[in-house]
Amino acid sequence: MKIVFFYLLTFFASPLFAKDIYLAIGEAHSFPSHELQKLVIHKKGLLTIYDHKNSVTITGKKLGKTKLKIGKNIYWIHILHRKKYRTLRTLKKWIQGKRGPEIEVKNKRVTLKGRLLRVDDLFDLSNHCDVTCEYINQLTMDDSIRKEFEERISELLKRNNLTMGKIAHSPTLNIGFPKKLKENNAQLKNLLNPYGIGINFDSYTFSQGQTIEIQVYIAHLKKSFLRQWGVQWPNQLSATVAPHQAPSLGSIQIALNALEATGNGSLLASPTLVTESGKEAIFHSGGEFPIQTRSAFNNSVDWKRYGLSLKTTPQGNAQHNLNVKIDLEISTLDHSQAVNGVPGLNRSHLNTEVTMEKPRPILLSGFFQKGSEQARSGLPWLAQIPLFSPLFSTGQIHNTEYELVFVLLPRYYEND
Repeated sequence: MKIVFFYLLTFFASPLFAKDIYLAIGEAHSFPSHELQKLVIHKKGLLTIYDHKNSVTITGKKLGKTKLKIGKNIYWIHILHRKKYRTLRTLKKWIQGKRGPEIEVKNKRVTLKGRLLRVDDLFDLSNHCDVTCEYINQLTMDDSIRKEFEERISELLKRNNLTMGKIAHSPTLNIGFPKKLKENNAQLKNLLNPYGIGINFDSYTFSQGQTIEIQVYIAHLKKSFLRQWGVQWPNQLSATVAPHQAPSLGSIQIALNALEATGNGSLLASPTLVTESGKEAIFHSGGEFPIQTRSAFNNSVDWKRYGLSLKTTPQGNAQHNLNVKIDLEISTLDHSQAVNGVPGLNRSHLNTEVTMEKPRPILLSGFFQKGSEQARSGLPWLAQIPLFSPLFSTGQIHNTEYELVFVLLPRYYEND
């Protein structure tokens, strides 16, 4: 059977369902005779084509991606390094029956994407992958999954007499280690490669020892006040780092201290948190309520906090880059949900982490979800917290042109 070959510099429009075929360099794939009519290939140099009597065989020649059309069928042909091709086959075997994770092959790289729903799923990958696996891990995780994953990785390193570095989940999963651990690079790769965790020993590794100050401004602001700095109001409770074009920290600090004088809002509190790099600092405003516990041998009373709780853990490095973990919770007593006289709690909670090249303002907002009147009318419970009570006594809470905002201004503390 004679096959007509065409090599095109420009290619045809692809259909909605083109089939992906993956090859390692030197690996072959054959097409049976019933598919063969006319063969059109986009990039000639990536494949070697053999015309047999009843079939055509293509063999990967160079790294890359090309389109192949045989009759009415169109294929994407991906030629990968042998190591990445083996990794792809391993991941495809591992992913079977799992919800959430997805595999993407793009720009000669294998990437694990999607959502991780169970930490055990990723740890099961170590039964399939070894140090030769080469893929990028971009799996997203919710807070509880992320916490469990980080704890188990930390335990894995500890069992091997290694110290946990600074872990980052975006844009790819990686851990930054102090440069002194570079001599353990082979051991770290052997432990972390199966999970797609990148390793770096660069100067951006965050360390302890520095003192960092975070000036916190809790304010009821006009939306136009920060919009002029390029800050857009979110549709839900979230954290925003002020853009590079925003005014300096000093200018923002002056503006926040003069809110009432300029008619841009009211300042409710401005605590200053000072802590060592890598250690937690806490601000709390509210109260406590008793919870009695009884046992056969003892009766005791535990006191549980409610109100505003802001926890921050900043970490810096020699280049004054900054990473800040933030945990913000606003809780009030809900006597309608009481059990045995113990009230329930209404909660708003935000847990997030930001990294920046130099200290910039961090804004926590979105408590009123788009600032609607309906959303605000459902928040009288905030009046239980003394810090927020002025908003209710003056009626400001119902003004949709304003938003409750936490502005965090971090800086490296200079000891005179």
